[in-house]
Amino acid sequence: MKLRTGKQRDQTKRAKGEEKSRDRTKPSKGTGEPRTKPGATAGKRWRRVGLIGVPALAVIAGVLVWLVFFSSVLVLKTVMVTGTAILAEDEVLHRAEAPIGVPLARVDERAVGERVAQLAAVDQVTVRRHWPDKLEIRVAERTPVFGVGNGERPMLVDAAGAVFPGPKPEGLLLADGPLDNPRLLADTATVVNALPLDLRVRAQRVSFSSTDAITVQLDDDIEVFFGSAEQAELKAQVALALTRGTAAKHIDVSAPTHPSTREGRRERP
Repeated sequence: MKLRTGKQRDQTKRAKGEEKSRDRTKPSKGTGEPRTKPGATAGKRWRRVGLIGVPALAVIAGVLVWLVFFSSVLVLKTVMVTGTAILAEDEVLHRAEAPIGVPLARVDERAVGERVAQLAAVDQVTVRRHWPDKLEIRVAERTPVFGVGNGERPMLVDAAGAVFPGPKPEGLLLADGPLDNPRLLADTATVVNALPLDLRVRAQRVSFSSTDAITVQLDDDIEVFFGSAEQAELKAQVALALTRGTAAKHIDVSAPTHPSTREGRRERP
């Protein structure tokens, strides 16, 4: 009989333990499949939850699409107009044709803005949605430099020569001349904008018949002939100096480095 030492007995126990460990990974009897690990079972459960969650998310997305784009819950109810002084709010609303009662998400902001921009007094327009049911039309109107005509509603002209109707702003300088020449109108606006304050407060009226025949009429029956709009600021400064240094009734600054004055009024071309 062969006796085993303690060390040999320990080695035998370790070998049996390793053999049992290998047995756990062997296929189960009668099934041909390995034993299922706990982690694998949890993974299957999560996959089942995922399969259930996908249709649920699709339903939620469909409800949201219907709510925003097709239901009557988020429809346009109010249209706000801001930034108007020349234009009446009703005039902007009429031209905007904003579709009240249509879902706000389906309102074409660009189309509304393009319609409002057709108003002659509009320089720029911005259209914005305000959830859940409002639309804002923000208008930037043209700034009139002078008016053509008489009364409280002359035709207004801006710095670019654009013509638009509107009430006469307080202190707006009036003018006489044709309205069918945008360049001539823009040149006249350049001359008006070039007037220093001391001349501007004395200006009574402007006349223009061509791009080389722009005249500013001051109080005390003084007439300043600018000719064209070229060097308008220099011409205005020369005219200011001459009104202070002479008693002339006619001042010609069409050639600002060689101005001329005359006691009588100049015959208009």
